[in-house]
Amino acid sequence: MSGQIVQGSRALVVAVRAGLVARDTSLSEWCRRYGVNRSWTYEALMGRRNGLQAQALRHRLMDDRVEHAGLARTRRAHEQHVTGGVIQG
Repeated sequence: MSGQIVQGSRALVVAVRAGLVARDTSLSEWCRRYGVNRSWTYEALMGRRNGLQAQALRHRLMDDRVEHAGLARTRRAHEQHVTGGVIQG
């Protein structure tokens, strides 16, 4: 996903949580494992935080979720939601 901007949204929160649940974990557990504040992570996923660190965190969660759970179709569904059905790249 390098080079792409991952927009924060409710759909992204749902997609990330689904990917983590598929791996028998949760967003809270992921945050504890990586030492990231859960509330800040949620704000970043929702797009309420959009600085470089928030963007990097969204990429990290999406990459981790896709790499380990094989849920590229969920990522595509999120991209379609954000771009209005147009998948870029």
